[in-house]
Amino acid sequence: MSSPDKTQVLLDQALEDYLSRLDRGEQPDIQEYLERYPDCAAELERFFRDFAYVDAKIAAEQRSALQSAAEESIGATDSAGSGLGEGPSRPAATPTMKRFELIEELGAGSQGVVFKARQLGTRRLVALKVIREGAFASRAERRRFESEVELASSLSHPNIVAVYECGQDAGRDYYAMEYIEGDPLDVYLDAHSLDWRATVELFLQVCDAIVYAHQHGVIHRDLKPGNVLVDGGGRARIVDFGLAKPIPAGSSLVPANVTE
Repeated sequence: MSSPDKTQVLLDQALEDYLSRLDRGEQPDIQEYLERYPDCAAELERFFRDFAYVDAKIAAEQRSALQSAAEESIGATDSAGSGLGEGPSRPAATPTMKRFELIEELGAGSQGVVFKARQLGTRRLVALKVIREGAFASRAERRRFESEVELASSLSHPNIVAVYECGQDAGRDYYAMEYIEGDPLDVYLDAHSLDWRATVELFLQVCDAIVYAHQHGVIHRDLKPGNVLVDGGGRARIVDFGLAKPIPAGSSLVPANVTE
């Protein structure tokens, strides 16, 4: 029988692999995980059962929200025809936050949803990442989210998106990041006729940021064009540390002769 510590390590490993595959758009076989990790099969079964419940609940909420939005749209059209309408309201699928005005959804994964938002206190535009399941998030999912916040906020580099704050709002874990008005790296390169020197300089920005992250004990693990935004000034910014991991002490990724 495995010790509690070993069981937790195996469970974390299994859940991280499963959620990472979901992020990549795969459909992992649950039975495969139960057979591969027999020492924590009971915990995995509980997680998969809860995860399925949350997915079903979210799907039901989305169907209800679409139905409500359709009814509101019809009602708004009827009201406009009579001269009494005030326009359609925001779809019910958008979560309600107390400290932020959510403007639009920028992207979503298995763990969280990112919104373009305005911080009500400062009126500052931010990219707001909110844990997807809210109060229904499992302990493992909250641990992953907290790890992402901790690793991302530990980095301060001109080519890495800055984290402003984190916390809970209306029962939802969130963290607010610098909002980047820009395009993914591949889209930017397709849209701009850069010469070889400008292209290399852009990639050197990315390399410099990654070296900095490694020197500070963080490996991104999901570096791709979609996770590198280029702003209007031509500056590359690395985003999305959802799969990031701390680098073990003594790893070759952090050369002993590197000085900051």
